[in-house]
Amino acid sequence: MPRQITTAINPKLGITPGANTSTATGTGVDCSGYEEVVYVAMVGAVSGTTPTLDVKIQECLTSGGTYTDITGAAFAQIVDATHQFHLGVRVNPLKPFQRVLATIAGTSPSFTMSVAMLRVNPPLVPAAAGA
Repeated sequence: MPRQITTAINPKLGITPGANTSTATGTGVDCSGYEEVVYVAMVGAVSGTTPTLDVKIQECLTSGGTYTDITGAAFAQIVDATHQFHLGVRVNPLKPFQRVLATIAGTSPSFTMSVAMLRVNPPLVPAAAGA
């Protein structure tokens, strides 16, 4: 049965695009019904003395609950400009809410960045008539 691309890939923002100078915590996103989330981190300009950016993914049972790190769901540390990274993370049905945590360190660090979330592989749905 064919899928519609708009139901097979459902994007959300994990971290809103902009210049970040301190740790940024994304809002929890309900990933129920999806098998996986592909995270795409995009980093532009970087400034400061020895700036570092550590991006990891966390999960929780509810949107406002206590989030815990997902084992192995972290990007390699970012220390300079102009990078694009992607990371696939499985959805735990017992903890379907996921969020991004971007920890920024260094002396006067600034990272122009964003993280997109692409929720993928929902159950099969019928294609629209005529599609």
